[in-house]
Amino acid sequence: MNGEVIPGFEIYEKISEGPAFISHKARQTALDRLVVLTLMSPEFAADEEWSRRVLKEAKKVARLKQPGILQVFDLGQEADRLFLVTEYVEGATVSQLLKSIGRLPFLKARGIVRDVAEALEFAWVRASLLHGGLTPGRIIIEQNQAKVAGLGLAGLDAEQRGLEEISHYLPPDRTPGSRPTARDDIYALGIIWREMLTGLPTVPEEARGASPTSGNP
Repeated sequence: MNGEVIPGFEIYEKISEGPAFISHKARQTALDRLVVLTLMSPEFAADEEWSRRVLKEAKKVARLKQPGILQVFDLGQEADRLFLVTEYVEGATVSQLLKSIGRLPFLKARGIVRDVAEALEFAWVRASLLHGGLTPGRIIIEQNQAKVAGLGLAGLDAEQRGLEEISHYLPPDRTPGSRPTARDDIYALGIIWREMLTGLPTVPEEARGASPTSGNP
């Protein structure tokens, strides 16, 4: 049990943590289902402008229904902290697959790229929504379907985290403080495509740090 208390949820374990968001595996007690519960970090909760931006992005994601996008179940507030409830996926991330088996078969890698590209295009066209922080750790494979985690919120978290952690998946001319563009998502997917085909990381493992996992913004 984690120290966080949100009425209506049993919090089991922390999945990941960034400067702006903390994600937990949890059970939504009323519906008896596993979910990812993502909370805004306390230090950002008092920033009204930041909260408005998070709320705006979260609402955009919630309106999207597409197989490659993690479904948003609920959005709420507890003790002045926003929280987001999304589907929990029992599956491995691309990052975990690369660590366990190395290079992926061509058809499997191609299928993952297709699923992610379709999800990103759907978000761009339907909601003008960018990912802004796509990495192998934010692509989860459930059976034969790749799902994108952190859509919309990952870019916001990267603003606070800095671009160093995801710099290897960003175009070389992307500068700190600049807003993400669709070009950033396309470039990131290309780098991930290369990693899946070669089994070689873009940077040495020790320089990559922990990869965000399922549901993490």
